Amino acid sequence: MRGRATLILVLATALVATPLAPAYGAVTVSRAEISGSRLRLEGTATANRDITVDGEVLGRSSSSGRFRISRTPYTAPPDCTVDVNDGSAAPRVVTLSGCTVSQPAPDPEPSTSPPTLVSPAAGASVTTPFTIAWTSDISPDSINGGFNWEVSTTSTFSTVVLRDSTLPSVRQDTVSGIPAGTYFWRVQAVDGELNLSPFSAPRSVTVTGASAGQLGAATLSLPPYGSSFHPFESFEVFWTAVTGAATYTLQFTKDSSFPAGTFGIDNITDTSTGITIGDFCGGCEQGTYFARVIAEDADGVQGAPSNTISFTISYDAPLPPPPAPLSPADGAQLTLPISIDWADVPNPQPSGYELQIARDSAFTDIEDHAPQLTSSQRTVLSLTSGTKFWRVRSHQGDASATTAAVTDWSPTRTFTVAPSASGVQSVWLGAPPCENPCPGADNLDSGQEITGSIQLTTAAPAGGAVVTLTSDPASGASHPATVTIPAGLAFATFRLFAGEVTTVTPVTLTATMGSSSASFAFTVHPTTVERLSFCCDTTGGFEAPGFLQMTGKVPAGGLTVSLSSSSPLAQPPATVTVPAGSFALPVPIPTSAVTEVTTVTITATLGGTTITAPLRLYPQVPPSSLVLDRTETTGAQGAAGVVRIATGQTHEVQMRITSSHPAIADPQDARIGYQGTGSSFTITTQPPAESTVVTISATGAGVTLTATLTVHPSGGPTPPPPAPAALSAVTLSPATVTSGASSTGTVTLTAAAPAGGATVALTSSASAATVPASVTVPAGATSATFAVTAGSVTTQSTTTIGATYAGASRSAVLTVTPPAAPSTDTVAVQRAEYDDGRLRVEATSTSSTATLRVTTSTGALIGTLSNDGGGRYRGELSWPTNPQSVTVTSSLGGRATRTVS
Repeated sequence: MRGRATLILVLATALVATPLAPAYGAVTVSRAEISGSRLRLEGTATANRDITVDGEVLGRSSSSGRFRISRTPYTAPPDCTVDVNDGSAAPRVVTLSGCTVSQPAPDPEPSTSPPTLVSPAAGASVTTPFTIAWTSDISPDSINGGFNWEVSTTSTFSTVVLRDSTLPSVRQDTVSGIPAGTYFWRVQAVDGELNLSPFSAPRSVTVTGASAGQLGAATLSLPPYGSSFHPFESFEVFWTAVTGAATYTLQFTKDSSFPAGTFGIDNITDTSTGITIGDFCGGCEQGTYFARVIAEDADGVQGAPSNTISFTISYDAPLPPPPAPLSPADGAQLTLPISIDWADVPNPQPSGYELQIARDSAFTDIEDHAPQLTSSQRTVLSLTSGTKFWRVRSHQGDASATTAAVTDWSPTRTFTVAPSASGVQSVWLGAPPCENPCPGADNLDSGQEITGSIQLTTAAPAGGAVVTLTSDPASGASHPATVTIPAGLAFATFRLFAGEVTTVTPVTLTATMGSSSASFAFTVHPTTVERLSFCCDTTGGFEAPGFLQMTGKVPAGGLTVSLSSSSPLAQPPATVTVPAGSFALPVPIPTSAVTEVTTVTITATLGGTTITAPLRLYPQVPPSSLVLDRTETTGAQGAAGVVRIATGQTHEVQMRITSSHPAIADPQDARIGYQGTGSSFTITTQPPAESTVVTISATGAGVTLTATLTVHPSGGPTPPPPAPAALSAVTLSPATVTSGASSTGTVTLTAAAPAGGATVALTSSASAATVPASVTVPAGATSATFAVTAGSVTTQSTTTIGATYAGASRSAVLTVTPPAAPSTDTVAVQRAEYDDGRLRVEATSTSSTATLRVTTSTGALIGTLSNDGGGRYRGELSWPTNPQSVTVTSSLGGRATRTVS
């Protein structure tokens, strides 16, 4: 494959929607319920992401972002809430319908107010690009959070065309690349605790067209070899250049409307790129895709989208013809090495060609098998003598989940390797795929390591072939004295180290075997200084991290390099010594504060070689805020902080971070990146003898801001004593009984009962039920049970069962019903099924005029069945959860119970 360079993107799943900044909550949940032991969740998320429920992966979103989860058996959490997340942002907390809370939910998160929209004014007419702006009460200094904004063609935001996020300190953004029309925009705030506010009320804006400053649209096209490709087959798309464009973003999706969040390959500087779409979800990646490209200027402002093209990913995509053999000529007589060449297929693949060389035309005795070749030619270094058969084919992705999409084999060609006595044909420095001579291998630096290659005229005989290596002068290189080439092979490599010379030294390397020999000439140069560089922008007053690179290995005794500066603002040491055996040396250079950008020239000299490097110093910037992620820490747990500046700079800004007790809390200096307004830093802590308040300071341009961090010993502060046990609840099971029957009461404490147990006083409000005077919760336990005996009643009665402990009282109501009247009919239940909030019941009675009612096992009325005549009754009744079993009772006294399926 010749003359082709592409950017290849392999999708681990189908198209992955581009995630927003971490502030944005990507998951929405449209259905969340528990039915018996079955969990059901439905909603949307970032496309092709694992969906976790309380940290456990229970499903995966589709390429369109939809997910549907059904899990059985599933035990609902005590507070009936679950965290649903796709890993792109903070989890979405949802409450399960059909769930009974057995533990109170935690206090709600603090609310966050929606932002206030500032501009453009409602109904304003604008041209793209235009700026949207808002205000908010969230802190601009927050480490987390920010703002999410959306643009839609509808006021309900059913179709979102643009979506993005900003940092907490940024209250505006640029909208571009949308056609003329009426749009609606809104903004959502995310505070430092990742609480999401409601979106602001939407505001309309009318785009009348593009301004003269907006970038134009490119013209996008597919490659000439087709529009249908296999999974894992890479192909290129091309577009015309847009004047003023700095980069391009290619978007592709199965939705021709390109909704917000469509996957994009961004920061493309060329006018073409490669695409590879895999198959990791049972074929869901296959289908028709739509693609477009959008230009962006140097400030990241997008232009108009290009035309839309479409292509298809399918296991059934057509295959190109096999590669056509080019050389050697069919039947040629050859000696090693042998170059084999073939024509590219229309869409050659990286590592896509497969070459076979065999001793027979049926290719049952393959001597050289070379799969995954990217180039359409190969140099064969080792073959035995005789006639060889060769063929080649191309892999074009996958034809199924388990098979490759492969072209037919090319027509078979032959060549003959003539038998002869084996001898040395050539020796050189470098190794395949580099050929003899390898570029630059004839000029080495002192101590440089390189691979050497030996080529024989024919394969080594049985027992192998021994090649002798010598260098002249011997001090010019170090290498093995002999190299053994195994039987059947005609090529071998070895390692060579250039000598540690002090003057320019010509060297001749000779390989000898029997009466044959070959030589390679190269030159070894003494080590000197090669380059002085600085890794990053330096703020004046900080140490500049210089790096001195040598041309080769430093000889014994080391080398002393002289350093000088064009300005006292940077003061390198007068000399540095590069140790023997090394190739480089870090050179930190102290600097002074500057009031304007200043360039200082640093010079390094060794012998007759002098090199220079510019060191640019930038003025210090005052900090605008300093925030720590905690106010207290324990032992060696450490802490972190964020320092901010008011305005982003066009260079990296260093900020000095210091500690009042560096032995207890030692912070790093901070580096704020290009155009950034903040940077995090870590604070390493050591356990003090006692809790210590440490002052952390950020200093720049004469301004110092401080924050305090309390560091506790490893054991931490003395914990408060545990809260005493209190009465939490009293419950009855069952809550409805018949005269003379009994129920079981349970008292529950908020914590374990103390030593000696906890005695809970019991009362009954009526004679319809009696209870013991008290029940004792054993020491260490949190609950105890007691018996409740129902008295004799002639009509349904209720009694309040009370419990009192440590000044707290709780109660529950018991319902006592009279004995059932004698039955004058017989009832049978034929069907009791529950699904998705609907209970279906069918029953019969020996009476065709009776009224049949359906109740739960606790006596709660679910509904009345319809009389179909002839003693048949049925009904479809609403009920929030599966009652597990139902009782059908006739107005004539008959009753029957059935388990609900």
